[in-house]
Amino acid sequence: MRKRNILAIVATLTVFNLSFISFTKAQTQYSSFLADPSGALREHNVDMEDMLLDIHFKPEKGLVEGKVTYTFTPIRSKIDSLYLDGPEINFKQVTLDGNDVKYKKTDAGITIYFSTPLIWDAKHKIMLDYEAHPKKGLYFIGWNDSTNRSRKEIWTQGELTDNRYWLPGYDDPDDKLITEVLVTFDSKYKVLSNGAKISEKDNKDGTKTWHYKMPHPHALYLVMLGIGNYDIFTTKAASGVTINEWYNADVPEKREPTYRYTDDIMNFLEKEIGVPYAWGSYSQIPVQDFLYGAMENTSATIFGDFFEVNNREFLDRNYIGVNAHEMTHQWFGDLITCRSGRNMWLHESFATYYAKLYSRHHFGEDNYRWNCRGEANAALAASKTDQNPLEYSGAGGRIYPKGSCVLGMLRYVVGDEEYHKAVAAYLEKHKFDNVEAYDFRIAFHDVLGINLDWFFDEWIERGGEPHYDVSYEQGIKSTILHIKQTQTINDVLTYFKMPIVAEVHYTDGTVDSKKEWVEGASSTITVPNTGGKTIDFVLFDPNSEILKSYVFHKGFEEWKAQALRAPNMIDRYDALVALRDTDINKKRDLLISVYNKETYQATKTEILSQLAKDDNTQTYSLFKKAIADNDYDARNAAITNINKIPASDMADYEKLLNDSSYHIEEVALGKLCEEYPDKKAEFLDRAKDIQGINLTGRIVWLRLSIEADRNKTDNLNTLIDYTTPAFEFRTRINAFQALQALNYLDNKTLRSLFDASLSWNSRLAGPANDVLTFYYKEDNYHKMIKDFYDNGNWTKEQKETLGKVVK
Repeated sequence: MRKRNILAIVATLTVFNLSFISFTKAQTQYSSFLADPSGALREHNVDMEDMLLDIHFKPEKGLVEGKVTYTFTPIRSKIDSLYLDGPEINFKQVTLDGNDVKYKKTDAGITIYFSTPLIWDAKHKIMLDYEAHPKKGLYFIGWNDSTNRSRKEIWTQGELTDNRYWLPGYDDPDDKLITEVLVTFDSKYKVLSNGAKISEKDNKDGTKTWHYKMPHPHALYLVMLGIGNYDIFTTKAASGVTINEWYNADVPEKREPTYRYTDDIMNFLEKEIGVPYAWGSYSQIPVQDFLYGAMENTSATIFGDFFEVNNREFLDRNYIGVNAHEMTHQWFGDLITCRSGRNMWLHESFATYYAKLYSRHHFGEDNYRWNCRGEANAALAASKTDQNPLEYSGAGGRIYPKGSCVLGMLRYVVGDEEYHKAVAAYLEKHKFDNVEAYDFRIAFHDVLGINLDWFFDEWIERGGEPHYDVSYEQGIKSTILHIKQTQTINDVLTYFKMPIVAEVHYTDGTVDSKKEWVEGASSTITVPNTGGKTIDFVLFDPNSEILKSYVFHKGFEEWKAQALRAPNMIDRYDALVALRDTDINKKRDLLISVYNKETYQATKTEILSQLAKDDNTQTYSLFKKAIADNDYDARNAAITNINKIPASDMADYEKLLNDSSYHIEEVALGKLCEEYPDKKAEFLDRAKDIQGINLTGRIVWLRLSIEADRNKTDNLNTLIDYTTPAFEFRTRINAFQALQALNYLDNKTLRSLFDASLSWNSRLAGPANDVLTFYYKEDNYHKMIKDFYDNGNWTKEQKETLGKVVK
């Protein structure tokens, strides 16, 4: 018997689609307890049933004026007070069933006192007349732009507990209510809220009152408003669900590319999930300076207008994945809602997973597997920081990628139809209600009779992932894989137990495989080889079903065979990754050969990245072929990875200055100008009309033009103007960073920089503070910044923020 050895790969992998029945085997159940005080359920003494909100705005003052009435029922035998969240809200009047009541305002909310204790099962109405200048939760965009160029919008972002800053109430997810909203505002604008639009009434003072009402209860954090200058396109899904596509009225050409495939996503999700969409109609609205990518407010998703793209911009950024993610939340998160932050994975893991399933449906298996790989990489990276479990309030961002991987593995373990049946039953049983992980786990037992305690223990209640060390030996009639688990084992982290496939490929093109439980410190999988065939290559977990890292001890020839002949893209990709440290002269022909056979961008990109520094005519020819490819991903990979543009091929690369992709044009411009500075003026002339999403290409062009001393004053003024509040935050960040690269700062830029550093939008404030820190450390600008700070009229809170930089 002989051992195969030498090269090793560390790969990160994921899951999907096999049968549970053939793997049924007694499982060892573990119990682990990780203290999670932040995940505790919040106590409350009433059940909120209905909300009627009547709201007005004075946007130039950042003022909200509202009257909110809640219908509620006590859920304790007697209650003498009621506490509602409402930090920094000024209450003008509070009534119970139409009569004034006493109340006490605190920093966090309001306590309302009842003269006679209320008893359970009796309905009451409490009304709060209030006003607020919210620092969170509701945002006024562009109303104080002195140049009047910014869009003027009002929008909300309630998750997790920010709606309380503009809407007093019980602002936790474990109590649901039917909401009704009346908004009175300037009739020149349009207003969106949750549910069906009941009416739109003109008022004599030039305002309108919009009336929306939800058909079913949902959590208060999902209440939303979106106000601005919009047009609306309406379509229908196959099931009849009305889909309203809101878009900025000044860019009608961006509507279709932005919402491309939206109706198809709804059709896919209703069929894949197996439960009809519950909210009647579904609307989506883009807003400026949004804090995140998007937010799944019930029946009305808000998303950042940086996803609003035209046909050309669609190549560089699209809304498809986020669209599918947020639409999935209409089931997972809105239809059913976690009781506390401990089970937030029941929202985000499902939304990430079903968006990934849509990618498979629309873009194919390779795209799905590549998404799986990205998720697995992110999950493993998160475990290098901490190994908190999914079911934990401190799980962090892993609830998206790892949770998606775990759902795929669950489906892989129990089977497709079994998974579908259990998920549909889980949703139907708990719709319009709150859930915990137990409810999801027990659905498999109730519907299928399967005990999944072991799976939830190792993948959801515990942290970490398995790390495998794999080798094999070839016998006369079998191939034996030896698998060791090398991850740390302690009170919280354990050995993993999963059904895993070993697959042996022979030089005659035939294959043998075996699926076994891999568990404990060491396991073996014996794959019969009754014919004594010669091994070509061996795969451990083909097609990357299991979330893991692993080292597989194999030699160059075997990795070569795998790269050329493995049936699945992700296994061929892993073979390429294993060759990263191999001498270029040994692997060049193989890489070029594989590139010419491959069709998926991930493998092509990996090959080009390994060849990037190769000064060889064959490699130059391959890059030249790639930049002329009709496929966007091939051209992008080539221009991104090329280390040196040969003078003989310059004309071919110059064609990218008129590429259909702004991003490719931008990268090509930067690389050509850097490598051939004597032709910089010519390159800039050819790319003079470049724009890009959030003006990224235009800002690169301006920076390069300033460096070349071309129309320097005008270009510098344009770049400085992009830093002002007249523009959305991504343009501002790009402009700040371009000026930093030029090491230029003047008073106008400094004012913009201070304004950005103090922004409520952390996605603007963070990068702006980094730029401000850079300048403050420069001798040329230190005094200028210090004087500006010393002479400013800052609030205590602003001083604390700026004082972290200006010391």
